[in-house]
Amino acid sequence: MKIGLMWHSFGNGNLGVVALSISNMSIISEAAESLGVTPEFIVFGPKLQSGGKLELDDISNVKYVELSMPVLFSSKVLRVVRELNCCDVLFDIGSGDSFSDIYGVKRFSKMIFSKFLIRNSTIKLIMSPQTIGPFKNRFFKWLAALSISRCRLVYARDKPSFDYARISMSCKNVQLSTDVALTMPYTVKNNLASTGSIRVGVNVSGLLMSGGYSGENQFELSVDYRVLMTDFISYLVSHKSVEVYLVSHVFGSGSMVAEDDYAAACELHNLYPSTILCGKYSDPREIKGLISEMDFFVAARMHASIAAFSSGVPVIPLAYSRKFKGLYGSLGYDRVVDMKSVNNDEALRALIDAFCDLEKVSGEVSISNANGRKVINTYKRDVQEVLRGCGA
Repeated sequence: MKIGLMWHSFGNGNLGVVALSISNMSIISEAAESLGVTPEFIVFGPKLQSGGKLELDDISNVKYVELSMPVLFSSKVLRVVRELNCCDVLFDIGSGDSFSDIYGVKRFSKMIFSKFLIRNSTIKLIMSPQTIGPFKNRFFKWLAALSISRCRLVYARDKPSFDYARISMSCKNVQLSTDVALTMPYTVKNNLASTGSIRVGVNVSGLLMSGGYSGENQFELSVDYRVLMTDFISYLVSHKSVEVYLVSHVFGSGSMVAEDDYAAACELHNLYPSTILCGKYSDPREIKGLISEMDFFVAARMHASIAAFSSGVPVIPLAYSRKFKGLYGSLGYDRVVDMKSVNNDEALRALIDAFCDLEKVSGEVSISNANGRKVINTYKRDVQEVLRGCGA
């Protein structure tokens, strides 16, 4: 069975996208195996970045087809069309949160145009759990609704996306789910020396440190993110019993240089030499293993926060868009700090209060994780039924 994975990527400097891709492919593989089917995967995603290739040793039969603006708007698109239309089923995950125009026209155009390349009406197109909207542009909103109507099943990964699609976009074929990365496996390697200290991981977003892609507070934060990070790290390093780990989750170069978490972490490490600068990773399963060894974690990259949350680590996600509160709120976890609605003092106080009450936060994470597992199990069953309907 040929299974297409649209807007998945296994060679991306953004490990959140890779985490989604690994998790969704694993869910689909398990469903296929339960039906006695050997899947042949065709991955349709952005251009592979040099040094960002991930070897999928645990999954065979994978072909990669590049989806990029130069490909989609050239004669090379004919190969894309041919490969798309030979699939039995297509799972489109939209890189997690790219089915929106908040990141600009270019990214959204790729999301939409690629869906309309599917000409074979017998192919089942599934929108895997992802953020839907918001849309500032009315025409884009109409196009998005039209593309959703072409899908057999559509899953929003949070309640605000679900409500937005159902009410604002009048899309009735949308179901509520959650982020598939909650299921991503990991291995604890116990590489961190036992010192008796409290291990606090801090994921610093290079994108927010840069002011967004525009460099001018693109996400309209009400906090000064750079100041918040320096104030919080100053607080942590003042405690001799605390080890501060600077953990990056997006590694950028070339067109992604403004997104590079590692450069931002290096900058903060130079300011606070007592912090521990964690290295570069290409596999989100490995970095999840590292994060799982933390006693407390703070993250502005959503999938860095999910890595902590799903491994039971008390975590405070720092939100720059509604996807954070939407996802965690849908699971009953209310520890998200919305950087679009609080000031620096309020944000810092929320971080410090959580740090001072780790046992309570840990209990909240445990309860909400159980909620997430229930929701994702429904998606797993639906995937199995989709494959069965394809003749499995």
